Amino acid sequence: MVAEASNDPAAAADAGPAAGTERSEADRSETSARHLAELRATVTMIAVATISALSYVWLTPDGPNRGTLSILMAIPLTYGIAFGVVGTPGFATRLRRGIGGLISVGTTMAWVTAWIALDGGATSPLNALYLLPLCLAVANAPKATAAICVMVAVGHLVGSAIAGPLLSSASIVWVAQFTLAGLATSWVANARIDQRRQLRTLADELERLATHDPLTRVLNRRGFSASVDDLLRGAETGAPTAVLVADLDHFKHVNDRHGHAVGDEVLVEAAHAISGAVRQGDVVARTGGEEFAIVLLDADREVAETVAERIRAAIAACHPTVSVSASIGIAMAGDDSIDVSALHLTADRAMYRAKDGGRDRIETTELRASHP
Repeated sequence: MVAEASNDPAAAADAGPAAGTERSEADRSETSARHLAELRATVTMIAVATISALSYVWLTPDGPNRGTLSILMAIPLTYGIAFGVVGTPGFATRLRRGIGGLISVGTTMAWVTAWIALDGGATSPLNALYLLPLCLAVANAPKATAAICVMVAVGHLVGSAIAGPLLSSASIVWVAQFTLAGLATSWVANARIDQRRQLRTLADELERLATHDPLTRVLNRRGFSASVDDLLRGAETGAPTAVLVADLDHFKHVNDRHGHAVGDEVLVEAAHAISGAVRQGDVVARTGGEEFAIVLLDADREVAETVAERIRAAIAACHPTVSVSASIGIAMAGDDSIDVSALHLTADRAMYRAKDGGRDRIETTELRASHP
């Protein structure tokens, strides 16, 4: 995880572009999964309502057009179940983005109208199925589903009672069946999605805690090692590398004189200052109590010393009431033949030379690979 340069320490703790891309892909995958769950909730409602209607047709064989009704009800039931079984997240998302949802509701209304007409028109208990398109339209929002479906179901029954013969036991059963089925499937689908989102958020938080310093929000030693490995894997072969080690001067005196709370403030502000002084893509980490390490890729000596001077000046101005300074050691490698661990150790030694030389200064060591 590469800490990006920023004037905000929170931003410095965020993942780099690659991690941002991973989050975007995860968000898209989660959205597609939600759309597929909603499609299957819709299919469940259609299946429940259609099976109820078929049951009514078969239990009333003396009614009109029973054979035709059976065929017309079996068709949407078959393709609805097929969509629910073989539908993919991508298919569900495309269906939702276009006019697919409107077509689905409109087609359902057409089927229901045909069934009612074949069953006797206004006196058919299949009129209750006019609630189905409404349930489909609001199935994607569980709270809206709960409110609207229940209100319309009650309104339908009250209206039917006032109108007279439309109210029947079959009507009550169908209203209850597909309304409750819609609510249950929608709630279950969204509950599962919410659970996956919570688990992903928890995993992200655990990863952040494992790789970032909780006080300064820059990388810790573990995150530093992982981020440097990622950075080097994506680097051009032979790119010059620099490691900087910055250690706050007389930090124990800050704690003794001002208290640990102020000392923590100084550490946070120092991390903020370093993150704002480095280049975008450089790796910043707190590797000790008051020690920070910075890795600069594709940076020659001039670039490394320029960045180090910016860091030194930024730390000196980081706190409004406490005088702060830092000694900085730089280890340079002209190519990638020397590993970062060796550079880090050399930079640490250079930092101690800066302290021995009077503090609030920079020391540079340039390493060269030994060739047989």
